[in-house]
Amino acid sequence: METRVKPKIFRLILTVAILAIFLALCLASLYAYVIYKGINSAGRFENATLVEVTKQESVTSLSQKLSELNILDNQNYFQYGARIYLSELKPGYYEILPKSSIKDILLLFESGKTKVVKLTFPEGWRAEQIAARLDQNGVVAYEQFLVEAKAYEGKLFPDTYFFQPKMSAKEVVAMMLADFQNRTSGLVVTNEDLIIASLVEREAAKDEERPLIAGIYKNRLKQGMKLQADPTVQYGKDTNEIAKLRLLDSLIGFKYWKPITLADYQGVKSDYNTYRILALPPRPIANPGLKSIEATINYEHHKYLFFLQSDGKIYPSETSAQHDYYRRKMLGAKN
Repeated sequence: METRVKPKIFRLILTVAILAIFLALCLASLYAYVIYKGINSAGRFENATLVEVTKQESVTSLSQKLSELNILDNQNYFQYGARIYLSELKPGYYEILPKSSIKDILLLFESGKTKVVKLTFPEGWRAEQIAARLDQNGVVAYEQFLVEAKAYEGKLFPDTYFFQPKMSAKEVVAMMLADFQNRTSGLVVTNEDLIIASLVEREAAKDEERPLIAGIYKNRLKQGMKLQADPTVQYGKDTNEIAKLRLLDSLIGFKYWKPITLADYQGVKSDYNTYRILALPPRPIANPGLKSIEATINYEHHKYLFFLQSDGKIYPSETSAQHDYYRRKMLGAKN
């Protein structure tokens, strides 16, 4: 016997089915909307944050890392978004800017636009000054850099560099040494020349003075005279002072190359103080630029043994009597 569904019951079943489908679609749409909002809404974190993506990083481990850094409120949204926007995680350090959305973050990781730190080191800085700037900008720790760099004072070439954050000290020093080799290619730079160039860098106020000052130091060495270079007193004094410091903040904030007093010339006990030692300093006192290195190699040949700087000018002398005259005239010295 044929069973027939009554029209009213059929319509009821059909209505219920349609409502169920509609409700399912509404829920699916609501769910998709919630995920969409979660992926595209601005984050609630307020500070720029540096995040490392390692070569072995997975989306899951990265979402956990971002959550621990308070960048993500919901790891699931990140993982859903990764399926849409991310085809590859490119390793490196990334700077996540405040209020970035999950989509912004994923597109950043996809772009490979890693954080680059641009730093300039002026001519005549010593290794500790370079270390402080590197530390303050999150490239490498102060102490770690000095351990690698101290033996290379003079060859940490002053230049503008582009670093990745959290580089190793060895990598940073290697970059600077490679720059030195490249810039001095074709020059024969002896250890003596490099030491004298560091003195010239700290003494010369103008480029045209560099070969003249280098020639004076060369002449004094030939005659067995003390170099009596003021920057070596400053270097020795600063070195003695920082040796007494213990706190990292004090070391990083230390002010180098401060003016010296008359008492410092003989009072600063240091192997670098050329008013006390009859020789070159053991090593360069700073990192000279190319102009000072070239001026030292191609120094000016003359008979000067002394020089004095005053009012933006340099006054060289062949004799101590002439030098004393300039000291009285220009500086008001009594002897």
